[in-house]
Amino acid sequence: MPALPLNAAESVTAVLGVMLYPADEDIAARDCWEALTLARVVGQLRAQGGNVEDGLLDWILAHCGPFSVGQEDLVERWRGGTMTGELVSVLLWLTANHPDLASWSKAVEWLEAMGQKGFTRSAIYQYKRRFVRVAHLWGAYCINRRKISDLQAVLALSEQIRSWGQSWRRNDPGAQPLFANDMWLPPEGWMHPDPDWPECIKIARYDLPSLDARTPRWLLPK
Repeated sequence: MPALPLNAAESVTAVLGVMLYPADEDIAARDCWEALTLARVVGQLRAQGGNVEDGLLDWILAHCGPFSVGQEDLVERWRGGTMTGELVSVLLWLTANHPDLASWSKAVEWLEAMGQKGFTRSAIYQYKRRFVRVAHLWGAYCINRRKISDLQAVLALSEQIRSWGQSWRRNDPGAQPLFANDMWLPPEGWMHPDPDWPECIKIARYDLPSLDARTPRWLLPK
């Protein structure tokens, strides 16, 4: 299982880089995106009279090229990541409230019914395949209102989601866990802030937005 680069100079940017570029073959583009992102921050810090370590500057200069990060691809990655995160949040809600109905396909159907631009069934499945190794991180990001104001809190929630996804399964013969084992997770030695972890999975209850007339038939009261 790959380990998140929490020891990087800017750990939030490093984690976001993994979320956007989770595949092993994405490492060059991931480093380039992170370097270009940090380069803008360095410029702002210097303009304000701040200090920037030479080691960080050397890393940025070494990884800004020659690999390019296309803006169209980057926009698509943000869209696909958040789409995957919303899918996870729907599935998590279904397992808590309608475990007899919960499945990836039902979550996809619910998300498609929201009617958001681009949230088609084929697109949702496509992005799920692409971002499945970081689905727990995107899920935590979306449940946290699409922001990372506290990285440790988001990581704590993502680990709860990962544990849920790797243990929950439908009450059917041969049913498999929702997540595989090849997920990005914090490195060895990282301490979860919840003292009851990992014995207890604590994910706060939440409600999904109302779909009104678009609510799937299987979710309507009988």
